[in-house]
Amino acid sequence: MVELVVDGIEGAELCDIELDRNGPSYSIDTIRELREITEGDIPFRLLIGDDQAVNFHEWKDWTSIIELAEPLVLPRLWSTPDEFAHALAGEGCPWSEEQVKQWLNWRIDLPCMDISSDEVRAIIAGGGDPQDELQPDVYEYIEQQGLYQ
Repeated sequence: MVELVVDGIEGAELCDIELDRNGPSYSIDTIRELREITEGDIPFRLLIGDDQAVNFHEWKDWTSIIELAEPLVLPRLWSTPDEFAHALAGEGCPWSEEQVKQWLNWRIDLPCMDISSDEVRAIIAGGGDPQDELQPDVYEYIEQQGLYQ
C-alpha cells in the first residue's frame, strides 16, 4: 500500500529495511541505518502525528531521534497550535515550555487528518466502507486483497 501511495511522487522512494530486521524494530534503529546507507549530508525529517509527538518522550532514544531526524508534526488530534501546545503541556507530559515551543515550530499547519489505520481497519471489520478516507488505488488494493475482514 505504501508503494501505491508514493507511486508517481517525484523524489519519493520506498525503503523496506525494517522488513528485514529481526526482533523489535525501533525508529532510532531505522534512522541510524538509513543515515549509514545514505550518501552525503542529507537532512532527515521524521513525519509523525501530533498524537505521537505528545508521547514522544516514551520512544526509545528519543533525543537521538531528534538529533538525527528533526520531526515534522502533522495535526491529527488537535487542529490548532494552541490545542497542540495545551496537549504537550498536559498532565503526564514532561515537556518544558521551551520544548513545547520547539514542537510547535515542528508542526505543519494543515487540516487535521482525523483517520488512522486502526480506524480504517475497524470500519472494514465492522462491515463499513472507508472509501472516502483513502486514496482510490489504496482502497482498491484493500478490496482486491480482502484485507481487514
